[in-house]
Order: sequence, then C-alpha cells, then structure tokens
Amino acid sequence: MNLNSTLKFLCCNRFSQGLVLSVFAAFSFMNANAQDLTEKQLARINRSEMNVERAQLVVTRLNDRLAIADSLYTLGSEGWDEHSTQIKSLTSEMKAKAKEYKSERKSIERKLKSRSKEEVNAAKAELKLFDSKFKDAFRKDDAQLKAHIREANKASKDWNKGRSMRKDASRRLKDAEKNLEIAQRELESVRAETTGELADSPNSKRK
Repeated sequence: MNLNSTLKFLCCNRFSQGLVLSVFAAFSFMNANAQDLTEKQLARINRSEMNVERAQLVVTRLNDRLAIADSLYTLGSEGWDEHSTQIKSLTSEMKAKAKEYKSERKSIERKLKSRSKEEVNAAKAELKLFDSKFKDAFRKDDAQLKAHIREANKASKDWNKGRSMRKDASRRLKDAEKNLEIAQRELESVRAETTGELADSPNSKRK
C-alpha cells in the first residue's frame, strides 16, 4: 500500500482520524523548529555583517581624516617655505634700500650747508621729495612683508594642525583596522558555523 492509499484509509477510518492529526502536528512542530533555527542563524549573520559595516565606516572616516591631515601638513609646509623665502628676500631688499636711502640723503644734506640761500631752498625741496618717495616705497614693501608674515603664520598653524591630526588619525586608524579584522573574522566564523548547522539540520537530511 502506498502513502496516498494509507492516508485515504486513515482519513476514512474515524478511529484513525486522531492519529492523522497527531502526525501532521508532529511534522508542523518540526518545521517550526527548523524555521526558528534558520531565523536565528540569519539574525547572527546580519548582526555580524552590521558590525563589519560599522567597523569599515570608522576605517573609511579615519582614512578621510588622514587625507585631510596630510593635505594640511603638505600645504602648511609648502606655504611656510614659500612665504619664509619671500620674507627673507623682502627683508634683504628693505635693508639694502634703507642703506641706499641713508647714503643718498647724506649727499642731499650736504647741499644744505651751502652759503647760497637758493641752493639751500632747492636742497630742502629735493630732500622733502626724496623722503616722500622713500616712505611710499617703504610702506609698499612693509605691507608686502606683513602679508607674507601673516601667510607664513597661517601656514605654520596648518602644518602644526596637520601634524597633530595625522598623528591622532594614524593611531586611531590602527585600532580601527584591528577592529575591522576582528569583525570580519567573526563574520566568517558565523557563516562557517551556520553553514555547518544547515548541513546537519533535519530539513537538509530529508533532502
């Protein structure tokens, strides 16, 4: 007698109807347990995957922060080199102009000792014009010098900030990468364990 005939016989027999219900209830219970086990396995995998994603996000953010730190460090270093060079050059030029100014002014001042009133007045006018030109030139050089000093100070701050950020980000990145490796190993372990459980499950054996 095959399975269909057996079921028909059991269903037709009033005494055996209770047995049929008991058999179906047993199969339903086994299937429910298998379904619950699968959901638990999926939940474990999902939690492990989320842990990996979180750890990867931290690593990504720290890598971005490290890139910003490197950029600040590099720009600060380059800016300092550029503006400090300009400061040295301008300072040297201003010293040379000041020396030249003193020399030329002395030459004009000698004319003030002339006995001729006209020559003295002309020397005074020349001296006034000479001082005015020098002051204008000095003010321009001084403005440029102050601008380069401000930029050099800003570059120095960027360099220090970049160095500090890079040191902090590098330290934190090492820990984050370790945490990511741990999370990845845990995910691999959970997947391997889950695969083994599925292979040993009653559903897998019946298949």
